[in-house]
Amino acid sequence: MTRTAIVLAGLILAVGAMPLLADDVNIPPWRGQPRTTFQQWEFDTPNLKPPPDLWSSNPTLTPPTLTVTPDPYHPDWIPSYPPPGELVLPRPGVWALSGSIVVDLPNYHDGEWKELWLQLVWMPMEDYPLATPSIQVQGVPPDQVVLGGLVSSACAGTPWTYSWYKYTLIPNPDLERVTILGNIYVDELVIDTYCPEPATMALLGLGGLGMLFRRKR
Repeated sequence: MTRTAIVLAGLILAVGAMPLLADDVNIPPWRGQPRTTFQQWEFDTPNLKPPPDLWSSNPTLTPPTLTVTPDPYHPDWIPSYPPPGELVLPRPGVWALSGSIVVDLPNYHDGEWKELWLQLVWMPMEDYPLATPSIQVQGVPPDQVVLGGLVSSACAGTPWTYSWYKYTLIPNPDLERVTILGNIYVDELVIDTYCPEPATMALLGLGGLGMLFRRKR
């Protein structure tokens, strides 16, 4: 194979792998700033309590904890999925859930509110073609409107779906616990949180009062 052919083959492989590498696509503008946390799991091993593949520091300087509880009647961790022979590239490290994933996030609790962004790559199990993820966030009532809504899109050329959730937690809960349920395959999970300084909400309120006062004058 010539040098040119080798380069072209490498480019083709890189383009084909792009959907596998670009799942952290909605990055919060505040990621990496003070009083934020970031954690990402790829699930490359069958560990039921896998440490995050990437994470940033938090008040306790300890990593978040994630616990997978698969349904005993279904296969649990799969080294790669879909299986060979499919017309799409398999993804390494996939949980056949039918159970739960529970994440506890060491976090900041002194602010009046908190913002949480969650990104999930998933697909329904074959026996449950209409299945979708059920996301439960501690401190968020079931009827609370999600800030920014839910965005879901197909990962180009694959049976996988990328979902992006945004929550505003008011008041700021004492515990950040995220639970994922559903008869779904899970390939990747990314969670970001931001807790502004306690004075931020007060300043916003003072600003609003100032505008109201100017209008009355």
